Amino acid sequence: MAAVATPVGLWLHTTPEGVKHSKILDFKGFWQHFWQMPELKLVIPGILLLAISLFLPPRFGVSHRWTIIIQLLILPVAGWFVLSHGFKSLFIRRKLNMDVLMSLALIGAVLIGEGTEA
Repeated sequence: MAAVATPVGLWLHTTPEGVKHSKILDFKGFWQHFWQMPELKLVIPGILLLAISLFLPPRFGVSHRWTIIIQLLILPVAGWFVLSHGFKSLFIRRKLNMDVLMSLALIGAVLIGEGTEA
């Protein structure tokens, strides 16, 4: 495989069995894959709701206690994959891993009123 630098990008020329292929290395395929991930359909609305909940107390006069309750209800949606993997690991496999620790950190941050850290 030979790489040739051009003003547009990097061209790769490979010749397996006499066939030539050339391709520009770019992030187009990455972004297409990124936006087609099924996890985003659940996580992005949850993150948006969590972000909106951060503005509830100063704008609408919602008490701090209700803000924490709302954030705890939204948290499973926003952090579904980390929380679900963490709880499965802890309660089914009985193993402590990064997902368990991140789940505890998320819940703890909301409980002490640091929703921005979650």
